[in-house]
Amino acid sequence: MAQPTTLAFAYIEEFRCLTDRCPDNCCHDDWRIAIDEKHARLYQHTYPALYDIIAKDDSGYHMRRDKAQCPALDQGLCAIHRDYGESLLSDTCMNYPRMYRAFDSFQTKAGTLSCPEIARKCLTDAHPFALVDSVLPDHHQDGQGLTQQQAQGLDAARWQQLQAALIGQILDSERSLPEVLQRLALQVEAMEQLPVTAWHTLLDSPVEWRPDSDANTPCSSTLPLVVLLEQLDRPGTPENIRQGVLNAFDVLPTEGQPDFRLQPRYQHYYAQFSKALDQRLQRYTAAEITRTGFPLLSSTSAGQDYGLSLREWFHTLVIRVMSLRLLVVINSSNSDATALATDEQWVEWVYQFSRKVNHQPVGPCELALRLELNEQGFSRLATCLDFTVL
Repeated sequence: MAQPTTLAFAYIEEFRCLTDRCPDNCCHDDWRIAIDEKHARLYQHTYPALYDIIAKDDSGYHMRRDKAQCPALDQGLCAIHRDYGESLLSDTCMNYPRMYRAFDSFQTKAGTLSCPEIARKCLTDAHPFALVDSVLPDHHQDGQGLTQQQAQGLDAARWQQLQAALIGQILDSERSLPEVLQRLALQVEAMEQLPVTAWHTLLDSPVEWRPDSDANTPCSSTLPLVVLLEQLDRPGTPENIRQGVLNAFDVLPTEGQPDFRLQPRYQHYYAQFSKALDQRLQRYTAAEITRTGFPLLSSTSAGQDYGLSLREWFHTLVIRVMSLRLLVVINSSNSDATALATDEQWVEWVYQFSRKVNHQPVGPCELALRLELNEQGFSRLATCLDFTVL
């Protein structure tokens, strides 16, 4: 029997773990390494030495963190893999940073930007989002252990065509980041009215953004600021990063709740370097599309984190791109207001931000902003993406 087609994005197919050379190894520090129930039971009944190094809390089993590293780490290498073999690794350790999805007749492989090497490849490789043929690892052969997704009539060829068109327009160097997202907004609105098999016609059509005449009221800076602070409010975020974000805003005198406005020097920085900044942020946008499985709404936790409808998914993407843009502009300007950030700085900021938002539940402030965008509609999007009104 023929095996289903497996398609992988180039960045994940070419990925090789840096192990002890990684600048932020996932076996260290504040990483929570989840242990699936199957392996927890196996450890308990057959490998008591391994069961002794795991613990259980309200979220399930995980590796103990008695010290600032995984207890299985030995001289930079995993003792479980070395002494027992790959089959004894938890699903998290076998898969991360890879993201697998199984559809009716094909499978896909992507990755998450919370890994420094994945962030580097997505931000700096020549063609990280090209689709290439791949194979599933032994522990996922025949789709074993993968959540079955609904392809809604798409086969591998049509899915590949749709992905290529979508990512191609996201990476369009002739368009700014706001233009790219505004165009996608119109397409998402139309996608909700069409079957999935017809979506490629929307991506091929020359749709352009024409905001409503009443879409000229600036979005308040307060909620985007609060959302970013909420996203950064995770273990391991340096206090100077949070303080730098707070110090970038002025408090405006208002009745009732205080309002905030981004200081002009950060707006000047973005205006000066917007083209180069936008191109990097467009790569982040493309990488998030590959991670979450869009435009097929995923039944995995990583996909559902973005929402349960195309419109929710789109607004979550906008919020996270806006947050990262704000963080990068503040960090870059504070580092050197006369120059672009280095590749190394970009990689660090992107993977650190992704670690905060990709592996934690959506916070109430982010949900509130998502709801605000849902209720106000796409006509408000242009002003919310306008960096000059923050």
